[in-house]
Amino acid sequence: MKLLSLPTAAAAIVALTILLSASTVQSAATADVEHTFVVRQMTMTHLCNEMSVTVVNGQLPGPTIEVTEGDSVAVHVVNLSPYNITIHWHGVRQWRNCWNDGVPMITQRPILPNQNFTYQFDVTGQEGTL
Repeated sequence: MKLLSLPTAAAAIVALTILLSASTVQSAATADVEHTFVVRQMTMTHLCNEMSVTVVNGQLPGPTIEVTEGDSVAVHVVNLSPYNITIHWHGVRQWRNCWNDGVPMITQRPILPNQNFTYQFDVTGQEGTL
């Protein structure tokens, strides 16, 4: 999992981790999991060199979303970076919602600077770390 800073690219893909857990006894209670991700550039020093990196909520790597089978997920993304971005939900099956998979200009239009977008999907039939 890593965050990409692509100053010359048209879009940056931000990768996050989603932890999915399933219990052997299916519970009737499901949850609505909601997060707000603020994406921005931050200057970091690595090996005495300063570089601009893309961070989510000031974190590198970005935050972890923990959900359980049957939960509904809504992630509100606020793009405060100077670049077009998307969040690619690598490994998450988004049944009937593949157009929000986060592959820029293929399955989704990028989120423009100073714009917002909400990703919504249900967690069904998935287990593990994605």
